[in-house]
Amino acid sequence: MRRTLLLSPHFDDIAFSIGGLLDRRPAALGHCILVTLFSRSDYLPGRDEDGDEHYATMTRVAEDESFAVAVGVETRHGGLPEGRLCGFDSIAALFDGREIQNDKRLTTLKKIVAELVREHRPDAVFTPIGIGGHIEHRLTRAAAEASVGSPHLVYYEDLPYAGAEENAEDMDRLFARLPQACRGVLVPIHSLQRKLELARTYASQVVGHETEAIARRALAFHESRACERIWIQDENLGGLGEGDHL
Repeated sequence: MRRTLLLSPHFDDIAFSIGGLLDRRPAALGHCILVTLFSRSDYLPGRDEDGDEHYATMTRVAEDESFAVAVGVETRHGGLPEGRLCGFDSIAALFDGREIQNDKRLTTLKKIVAELVREHRPDAVFTPIGIGGHIEHRLTRAAAEASVGSPHLVYYEDLPYAGAEENAEDMDRLFARLPQACRGVLVPIHSLQRKLELARTYASQVVGHETEAIARRALAFHESRACERIWIQDENLGGLGEGDHL
């Protein structure tokens, strides 16, 4: 059976970005292991418990497990701290474009991903492109690219950031810098409503316009058909789409 590693910077990123694909449970992915790398959190926006690491982490782990059961994947945690736990004093600071090489977590992150690859010997590893510029998304991509052979890497479009109009120029730049062998494949979603329901599994994080951005991106490719887009290099994954390569 094929094995697939799904690298998620935070607990909600995979559900927001490729929840529709996972809900289809395609044979091309085989057994999926969802790994949340920055799994220590104190972020519960709008709640009294915001800032409480233990409560926030346990809340988000429970949400993640609910999603995993719904789509039939195994879960693992990287154990790295996110955001404010690492001294970032605001949400904006996570997107300020600072060099990832200066982040002390990168070395540890590379070791974690390399060990996961050795342990599971995956046929494919999904990693975020880094749309929007969140430093922990960019760190995840860097660790994946350092640890995984190019043909096995699959890039997914980070949501909700890919659904924000202000990121359009950033997306074009990032797509152009993907490995030369990458091609975009549209993956039809059986039900956009179902994908949004899966996103709302992470209720502690769906507090604004997240689902609107997710829906906007899903409908950006076809007027009447919701899709997600992944960027692949392995022809064995070509069957995930319906022949639409963008």
